[in-house]
Amino acid sequence: MINAWSSLAAPAPYVAHPDFPDVARKQVEWQQRMGAFMKKTSRYGMNIVEPSRYANLRSQFEQLELDYVRGHKKLSDVQAAVSTWKSSGGDKLRDWYKELIDKNGSGN
Repeated sequence: MINAWSSLAAPAPYVAHPDFPDVARKQVEWQQRMGAFMKKTSRYGMNIVEPSRYANLRSQFEQLELDYVRGHKKLSDVQAAVSTWKSSGGDKLRDWYKELIDKNGSGN
């Protein structure tokens, strides 16, 4: 049985079924068909280092995300964290990324 949480939160980099060659072949065929729908991200091929003044913005969400998914926090807690993120520099970080992409173009 496949654990849905693992599939959503931490997918394996590959899936191998050496004892079931038909399964492996069908998975590869599916991946090849789905490749036609893949798009590069807007930052594809770029090596981006965020300014250190924004380094702490992301860390507050790591535990909150787990707590929310597990039912320990409410949506209102997440909304409050987003508001705090914005006022603590999140909006400026978003502007920094927009300027970076405007200046260098999209990686698409």
